[in-house]
Amino acid sequence: GSIVQRGFLAVVFFVAFFCAVSFADDYSGYLVGKITILRENVFDLNRPDEGGRIGRAGNKIHTVTRESVVRNELLFSEGDAYDRRLVEETARNLRRLSYLTDVHIETIPDHLKKTVDIIIHTRDQWSLIVGGTFGGTSENSSTGLDFGEKNLAGFGQSISYNLRHNNSGYAHSIGFSDPNMGGSHYALRLGYDILPGENVAKGSIEQPFFSLSTKSAHGVSYTRTEHDDGILVFNSYRIDTYYGIAINHGENIQRTSLHLSLGEQTVYQRSLPIDIIRDNKVLIATDYLTRPHDYTEETYMEKFRQVEDIPLGTKYSFSIGQRLVSLGSTTSDVALALGISKWHRFFERDYLSGKATLAHNDDNFNNQFGDVVVQYYLRRFYSQTFVLRGQASYADSETGRFRLGGTNGLRGFKVDEFVGRNQLVFNLEDRIFTHTPMVSGIIEPGFVLFADAGNTWNNYYGDTLRNLNTSIGVGIRIALLKAPGISLVRMDYGVPTDFNRPPIITVGMEGFF
Repeated sequence: GSIVQRGFLAVVFFVAFFCAVSFADDYSGYLVGKITILRENVFDLNRPDEGGRIGRAGNKIHTVTRESVVRNELLFSEGDAYDRRLVEETARNLRRLSYLTDVHIETIPDHLKKTVDIIIHTRDQWSLIVGGTFGGTSENSSTGLDFGEKNLAGFGQSISYNLRHNNSGYAHSIGFSDPNMGGSHYALRLGYDILPGENVAKGSIEQPFFSLSTKSAHGVSYTRTEHDDGILVFNSYRIDTYYGIAINHGENIQRTSLHLSLGEQTVYQRSLPIDIIRDNKVLIATDYLTRPHDYTEETYMEKFRQVEDIPLGTKYSFSIGQRLVSLGSTTSDVALALGISKWHRFFERDYLSGKATLAHNDDNFNNQFGDVVVQYYLRRFYSQTFVLRGQASYADSETGRFRLGGTNGLRGFKVDEFVGRNQLVFNLEDRIFTHTPMVSGIIEPGFVLFADAGNTWNNYYGDTLRNLNTSIGVGIRIALLKAPGISLVRMDYGVPTDFNRPPIITVGMEGFF
């Protein structure tokens, strides 16, 4: 009898456990109960490594994101039917905001009331920007200063001023953006650039496909350029507008949009009549998303400890457009573009990503373009990620060129040492993570061992792909954990493998490893 009793209890326990797991995964038929938003400041003062003077002073200076800003990003409301996918997508949308990090959502079911209470936990990133950027080599460098606020008064708005200097001269840029005006999901962006020989004013307002359940999107943008480099003088403007709709095909989503682009350029040439060139065209673009809700979360791939949301579905893109003589265009050229991007997971933690693009442009100077990028992430060890990357590109262009060297593709060589219409490049990296935050949790060091191989060519007589330039080296990565998006300071020491050339140190700042 005791055996039967124990067997019966085991069955009861299994059924209860199965039901609990089913409830945890689904909550079908439940409603959204109370929604609570818990917002944390930049530094966690309860942690010994962040609770010192730096952390306390930083939290006093920083304005925490307002609850209304987080609530405006929610894809569900109290009393709605509970949908796990909307909860997961909300977390991903919040993580995309540069001023938030450590976003996670907790669900607490009440099986008697058939409701699910939801608690949203967010932690702010440091949003006040006072600093600089630098990159290049000892022989060819680019420097800059950055001032701005990524989360103005906690409202999620951004304002910025950037100063850059390189071999071409000085460039100034100011900008303002509000990604979700008043919770309307309309995004406003304004900017003005002062470049060597050119001033550019730009602005846009749009309501994008802000979620996978959004049925329509629309927007308009305006750009005006005044150019005078001492040789060529012209003024131009362009107005772009679009409207898109989304259609569900089972679990897949198709987004189709119609774009109208109107542009005019007035060219002033000495001793010649004014030349007015109109460029007006219509374009239809379609994105087809398979398994759009299928994501996985990982860390220490490209951005150290920050959660990276990896889509496991496939995205197909297609667009076709034509310049219209009926709207005043001088030609009726056709533009065509195809694209595909895909991530695939192997052995639970390894990933293969691929992206391919092929385009035929309606531009006499940039006729065709092709690009294929493949990356494999081998993640068998806690503190190491091995990455193998390959890229092949082709451009039939009079003006566009691919550039390798320095911080771009081939370390151990001069900046832009190799220039051509075609490129082939391979990179192998052993990324070593310390998992050790320092200086009140502000920075975290990492290291990299790398081997690069690549070249460019033009397909002219005598200018073909004959060999790959190769280099090996080591590098240091300093993750700025509290900076928006977790920026990285990169320093690489590269040595060409022919060993007949001196090693080169490259320094830069990026948003990825």
